[in-house]
Amino acid sequence: MPTPVHPMAGLPDHAVFNEDKGALGGVPMPLTDEEQDMLDRVSSSAASDRKIIDSVPAGRPSSDSIIELDDGSAIVMDEEEDKPAEEAFDENLAEVLIPDFELTSIGMEFCELIKADKDARSARDKQYADGIRKTGMSNAKNVGADFDGASSVVHPMLAKGCVDFASKAIKELFPSSGPVRTQIIGRQTDSKLDRAERKKTYMNWQLTEQIPEHRPEFEKMLSQLPLGGSQYKRWWYDSKMKRPRTMAVYIDDIFLPFDQNDFYTTPRLTHREFIGKALFNERTGSGLYRKVTGSELGEQPERSEAAMAARDIEGVTDDSAAYDQTGGTREVYTVYADIELEDDPETNGELAPYILHIEEYGSKVLGIYRNWKEGDEKRQKLHWIVEYNFIPWRGAYAIGLAHLIGSMSTAATGAINALLDSAHINNFPGGIKLKGGRTAGQNVTVNATEIQEIDAPPGVDDIRKLVMAFPFNGPSAVLYQLMEWLTLQAEMVVGTASEKIADAGANMPMGTALALIEGGSTNFSAIHARLHHSARRELEILHRLDATYLEDEETVEELGELVVYREDFTGPMDILPVSDPNIFSEAQRYAQLQAVMQLEAMPEFKPFFKPERLLIRALRLLQVPYAEDIANLPKDPMRLDPIKENSAATLDDGTPLKVYEEQDDMMHLQSHVMFMTSPVLGGNPLIGATALPKLLAHCKEHLIAHYRKNHEAAAAAFKMAAQRNGDEVNDEQAAAQGHAFADKAMAEQLAPLVMPGLQAAMKAAQGMAPKPPADGNTQATLAAGQQLKQMELQNQQQADQAKSQAEKERFQMELQFKATEADKERQHKLAMRKEELQHEATQNELNRQQQAAAAAIAAQIEDMQARSAESIQMLTLHMDDHQKAVTEANQRYLAEMKAQSDAAMEVLKAALAAGAEQVQPDLTAIVQPLIDSIAKINVDVTGQLEAHGAGMQEKIKELSDSMLTLQQQVPTLAPGQR
Repeated sequence: MPTPVHPMAGLPDHAVFNEDKGALGGVPMPLTDEEQDMLDRVSSSAASDRKIIDSVPAGRPSSDSIIELDDGSAIVMDEEEDKPAEEAFDENLAEVLIPDFELTSIGMEFCELIKADKDARSARDKQYADGIRKTGMSNAKNVGADFDGASSVVHPMLAKGCVDFASKAIKELFPSSGPVRTQIIGRQTDSKLDRAERKKTYMNWQLTEQIPEHRPEFEKMLSQLPLGGSQYKRWWYDSKMKRPRTMAVYIDDIFLPFDQNDFYTTPRLTHREFIGKALFNERTGSGLYRKVTGSELGEQPERSEAAMAARDIEGVTDDSAAYDQTGGTREVYTVYADIELEDDPETNGELAPYILHIEEYGSKVLGIYRNWKEGDEKRQKLHWIVEYNFIPWRGAYAIGLAHLIGSMSTAATGAINALLDSAHINNFPGGIKLKGGRTAGQNVTVNATEIQEIDAPPGVDDIRKLVMAFPFNGPSAVLYQLMEWLTLQAEMVVGTASEKIADAGANMPMGTALALIEGGSTNFSAIHARLHHSARRELEILHRLDATYLEDEETVEELGELVVYREDFTGPMDILPVSDPNIFSEAQRYAQLQAVMQLEAMPEFKPFFKPERLLIRALRLLQVPYAEDIANLPKDPMRLDPIKENSAATLDDGTPLKVYEEQDDMMHLQSHVMFMTSPVLGGNPLIGATALPKLLAHCKEHLIAHYRKNHEAAAAAFKMAAQRNGDEVNDEQAAAQGHAFADKAMAEQLAPLVMPGLQAAMKAAQGMAPKPPADGNTQATLAAGQQLKQMELQNQQQADQAKSQAEKERFQMELQFKATEADKERQHKLAMRKEELQHEATQNELNRQQQAAAAAIAAQIEDMQARSAESIQMLTLHMDDHQKAVTEANQRYLAEMKAQSDAAMEVLKAALAAGAEQVQPDLTAIVQPLIDSIAKINVDVTGQLEAHGAGMQEKIKELSDSMLTLQQQVPTLAPGQR
């Protein structure tokens, strides 16, 4: 950095002294206050170089630095002149620190290491070259049979896979609007949102306009990624063009040590470049490469096998004559390596990352640069090359389609050539002929649709006896099916369900669409996620370049004079690729939108959706141009001053008003209140009806913001004051104090003007507010009344007739209603009478059945009583006459009597059981105890007879008394009880 101009005699900074005090004698003296003030002013004027203050010693220069002359004058020597100038951090160390012999040793060592890396990777390069040839785009014939006319077609599955992949990837990773979007980490504030939006807009402009080579190089890299498995993008800053630059780097030009497993942690990474004379001289002239002696050219550098295969497709060949005329091509290595440099004062010989530029011919070191951020004590490596992987595998290199389906491509190519050859030969086969003809020893060539004559041997009159065609088979259907199967299997490797989703239409159920998305994106979505991650690394490099080389303030006129600041890029990485790592096709987005629309249509979910946001997303997805012309879309808020906010509030164009953090809330409130209370503006119904509601809501946000700012400031001040006093105050206590202060401050600030104005504006807004519309019934009644009044005024006679007719119709309707009611009542009475008659008939029939059953029971009881009485009487007479008869005869007789009584009891019980539902409960209650008494007596009599036969006379008497009682009670029963 240049030394600032000193106001005193052009002397060095440390040669400032006081001549009045005899400083020429060589005695160091302290500076006076006046001199110190002058130095301070010099230091403040040279703020760009703060080291000037440190370079001024505290006293006078030493005697060794002063030479006295004979005339009494003195010469003050600059003690710093003999010291070597300190090199810049980003200077080429090969020119200022490292001697030539050491550079030669470094160059030879690294060239040997790079040659070993290239040899270890030779088989991999051959695989990549074979994959390029298997695309079938080369003119070289390397497949098929070797006879004339044989087919040499190559199956296009590899070429199709590369084209499809690149087309899908570039659409997602680099849309037309730009590949950058914002991502706010942590609490979102207005300043963070503005900074992220500026960065997003600026970087999208960089990647689409300022760096025009980015998209073409990106697309070339994507087209080669499926073949090579790994491809790369390199970034650097071009000091001549004053902007970042980028280029695609292919895998055959990147070399890693054979034992490394990760691209970003390898201790040595080599990028091979083939540089023409003009570019080499340009880099030398800019200082990137140092000038070396003996920089003559060697032989033309040998290209990789993959590069030669790609050149065959391009139709480009190396020309030695052109090589000599254009000054030749140099093979230069850019090596990113961790090495130990003893001569580097920044590392003191410790291991650190560097960038080395080495020319292969002669092993000449062209440049060595530090590869970490200045001031970084950890010396973390800066990455300038980004790796893109197709499918990761063991080791540092990924695999691609050439590894996955290369053998299938070969098999499909053989199948399609066999089919074409068989069809060709079957249509025009070869043949054999007999000897003896005059054409012996010669060939007769017959073209298609041509007739040739031949001479036959003697006695041969049939040409079929002279010539016979080979019996070749035609194209095989089995071989064709095999080729189709191979093609299908190859497509399934990176196939997706996008086609199925696109063909399903809008009527696909939500679950089916999401299932297809999940199932179809298994393979390709993982590749797409890796692309998204690598694209983020590219943005990180561009972000770092902008933070380093961007001006402090830069205006981009192409973006409407957008102002972007370098300090915007010194903060966090708040930008991301615009791609979604989970979605890689428009069909998937359409399916998601369809699923969301189906959810929004469900009544149970409809209250939770924002229709206007859903509409915006749908229109953006459909890429409808000028969507704001066909839909009332909500606009994004803009940062406006108070006057423009007042103007925006008067317009009914949907422009939202927003309060920003850095705005002066009091100034905005005062401006809005003056506008709302102005009789010409806010008091005018033409303006106030639209503006007042918006401005009042906006003022409410300003009030809350003003309160929050005062509260936070007061809480912080209270906490700081308490800490200075040694008091411990927690956040809640500080917040309470801040609330009290904020409330008091707002009352003092707002009371004079703002609050009365707001109250007046609210009152005016209420007066201008439209009256609430009447409900539907009230409106219908008023309309009917007005219509009736108009009809009465127009034709009173028609109104009277209509009224009379209405009265007649009403009277007729009343008569009809009364007749209908009378008929209903008569029908009801008839139905009730019918039900009563039916009930009476049923009751009579029930009574008759009950009486009949009672009579039958009574008859049975009377018959039983008569027989029992007769039996008792006969028994009594017999016992009186034959008291002393034989006991066995009496027992037999009593047993017979018991049997008859039991039989009678069974008959009686059966009769009672049969008529139990018909006989009244009172009869059963009277008869049943008598029957139970008789049965008990019979049992007792039987027991007594069996035991000893004693007391027979008493039992017989009891039986006779019971029968007599029964006989006396039965006739007294009422007919209903019977």
